[in-house]
Amino acid sequence: FIPADEETRIRLNKRSLGEVLRGIFKLYRNYKFLKKAFALVNFAFERQDTYPNTKRGLDEFRNGLTIRAGHYDMYKMFDETRYKVARSWSFHNMSEEEFGDLYQAMIDVLVDNAELFGGADPGEFQTEILRFEGSGEI
Repeated sequence: FIPADEETRIRLNKRSLGEVLRGIFKLYRNYKFLKKAFALVNFAFERQDTYPNTKRGLDEFRNGLTIRAGHYDMYKMFDETRYKVARSWSFHNMSEEEFGDLYQAMIDVLVDNAELFGGADPGEFQTEILRFEGSGEI
């Protein structure tokens, strides 16, 4: 346990040795990683021809990709019909680790389905998608 900054170090040094401190520790999501994920989705969306080129089309594409990547919840209607709903990417709904798993799964889905992206050459598309690959450390 080390202080994050000088002000915190000074405050901690005022405490007695052996004094019990309680705190809440929370790992925050990396906003730059979220932006990188949206860049990945936008890149793929611009190269597809199934969804309309609108904000709603982009949202539907992102939800479809999220579901294909395996990050969804299954629901049942009154008539027993089942349907999938993409999990939210919001910070309070998904941990950093879970988001990293989603990100990698989306890359895998896009690489495995490169032939579905319109006029894009599948080999070039795969190469471009793999440039997004990484640990999420930005």
